[in-house]
Amino acid sequence: ALITPKTQAALLNALTGWDMDAQELLQAGERMFNLKRVYNCRMGVTMDDDIIPEMVPVPVSGNYVPKGQELREALEEYYEVRGWTKDGVPTPTKLKELAIPINSNSL
Repeated sequence: ALITPKTQAALLNALTGWDMDAQELLQAGERMFNLKRVYNCRMGVTMDDDIIPEMVPVPVSGNYVPKGQELREALEEYYEVRGWTKDGVPTPTKLKELAIPINSNSL
C-alpha cells in the first residue's frame, strides 16, 4: 500500500504530538535536502561528484544508466527542478524560499 505524505504527516503527528500537515512535511524534507547540499558544496562537492555508481541497479524499463554528456544534461535538468544553479548549488532564491539563513556567497 502507498503511504502518502498526508498519512506520513498523520503518523508523525501521532508519534510526536506535533501538528504538521503534508505540505509542511514535504517542505521540511526539501529543507533537509537543501541543507545537506549546501554543506556538501561548502566541502567542495561539485557536479563531477554527482555520479551514478555502477552497482546501482538499472531501472526495470531497461538497462540504461546515463553517462558522460547525457548524465551532465540530466543533472542540469535535475538541478533546475531543484532550484539550484547549473552547477548544482542551491540558489539564494531557493534558500530564501525555504527560510534557510545561509550566506550563499560562501558556497
